[in-house]
Amino acid sequence: MNILKDKYLLQQSQQKSINSKGEEVNLDLGLTANKNIIFGPNYSGFTVSDSNVFPTMFIPMKPSYLSNGATINYETGYVQNLGDITIEIYIPKNFGGNYYIQINYISGAKETYASLTVNSTTKEETFYATYDWQAENAYVFNTNINLIAGKNIIKISKVAGKIAPWIGGISLAIVDSSYQPQYYPKVIKIQPPAQQMEDGFVGPIGGEGAYVEESVNVPYAGSYTLNVSYMTGPHPVQLLVDINGKSGIVNDIPQSQSPWEANMVPFKVDLNKGNNVIKLYTNNGAKGPWIGPLILSKTFYNYPVYPFNTTLTGSSKNYRETIVYSGFGVGSISFTATNVPKSGQYNLIITYFSPVPINDVYIYINGKYIGQPQKFIFTDSINSVAYKIVPINLNQGNNTITIS
Repeated sequence: MNILKDKYLLQQSQQKSINSKGEEVNLDLGLTANKNIIFGPNYSGFTVSDSNVFPTMFIPMKPSYLSNGATINYETGYVQNLGDITIEIYIPKNFGGNYYIQINYISGAKETYASLTVNSTTKEETFYATYDWQAENAYVFNTNINLIAGKNIIKISKVAGKIAPWIGGISLAIVDSSYQPQYYPKVIKIQPPAQQMEDGFVGPIGGEGAYVEESVNVPYAGSYTLNVSYMTGPHPVQLLVDINGKSGIVNDIPQSQSPWEANMVPFKVDLNKGNNVIKLYTNNGAKGPWIGPLILSKTFYNYPVYPFNTTLTGSSKNYRETIVYSGFGVGSISFTATNVPKSGQYNLIITYFSPVPINDVYIYINGKYIGQPQKFIFTDSINSVAYKIVPINLNQGNNTITIS
């Protein structure tokens, strides 16, 4: 009798009496295969992030994306012998728009070429030389693409008659939206004798009381990283950063690597929602740097979780960095989101694909059910990457998330 491992339903119940120790009875059982869908989707990873940000998506290369002779070098993770790489990406509702795409690549000592197709738009791209074919010398190709909410197809293909690069992982980051992670202050006041040069640098700061003020408008209050580009000349200098009239501490700025070569130094700052004024100056006539462009990035909570960092129970398995056979009542996934900065609502972003019909998914936070089952869309194939965003409430500190 060949019974496959699965969930089965008994056709009927039976009652027989056992009257003494050691007595045996025979039961004739009929089994009916369970036709209900048991398992949820196949999971590629999870991210817990602030509720007002859609973090950068990283897509590593997988064999299921490859065709026409393309192969993966598993030591480097790069695709060699480029034929075609085809990835179906399902963007969540309200997150369609303009995206940065970054493609890791190796090109050897010469330029290489590949065509990049996004939905119906194809363009031949040039990948500049990387000195050799070693992964440690890889470069990143950057361009902008438009992705719609729902299904998108990204395809990277060999150009006939031309040498193709080796292709590594792909990153996608949304821009030109309320989720844009970077902001660029504008100069509103330069106190002489500081002045702005043709290259945009303002200085010298300090000395005879020279300073620069810049203004920036941000959609969220909170902590930001202020990246200041600067040049010092032949000596280290000092710099103070004042936010909305609140004085900062004295910061020692190291000498530029080359005296007049631009360097970058980060500062942690707290900004208000809306307009903020940033003042860069020195105290007591101390000499300061020349100041270049400022870049502000929001300090969001972002906690990625990979399949190998989860705890699996029951039927759940990690198969080639994908969690399979997870489902309510048969197999669960759990992990801990650590160092949550404050209690409140966050997003659980689930990366998955589901080429077959799937069951609803149940999510628990610290043992408490979030209140409603989660439905996942059916994706066309195993070379799909889909994202689902689930709002969850977390406590400050560590939180255990269980998915089944």
